[in-house]
Amino acid sequence: MSKRGICSHCRQERYVNSRLICKVCAYPVGTCGLCGRKNTKIYVRGLCYLCYQHQQVLTKLEEISASFIALNQYNRQLFELYLSYVKRYQLHYAHLRQTKNLTQILSTQEITIIENWENIDQLCLAYPSLAIDSDKPRHAFRKMAYMLAELGVLPPAEDAQHRETNKLL
Repeated sequence: MSKRGICSHCRQERYVNSRLICKVCAYPVGTCGLCGRKNTKIYVRGLCYLCYQHQQVLTKLEEISASFIALNQYNRQLFELYLSYVKRYQLHYAHLRQTKNLTQILSTQEITIIENWENIDQLCLAYPSLAIDSDKPRHAFRKMAYMLAELGVLPPAEDAQHRETNKLL
């Protein structure tokens, strides 16, 4: 039975066990079985918290992808581009929320063909719920745009920024 108290390790007021140790401090310290970080808290199944979170989100993204029904083929391709982008990096629970919001939009609204970075800016403004922390590069449509730029469909983002600057000048 846990009760509130001061943890004898971290000196924070938290729920503590009978030895007055909070749950976070009670985790064993070791080497993560996936990323190899040493002297880190081992959360579950020999993994640090970040690797455990990554695996949980990756599993859920695969489930969402398998059950996702896009409004049209273009929306499905955009979704696949988004998944390809996010799977390159360390996944967090925020990616899961973003993906759920994206599937709702792509299954109900037709997205016009993206031809330039101005289209991306318009989509980012039209769908603010697809941003993580309202940070421009972390918007779902911006992630798709980076993939489109890699495929040669869009010019590199830097070129678009230079054109925008020249237009303003």
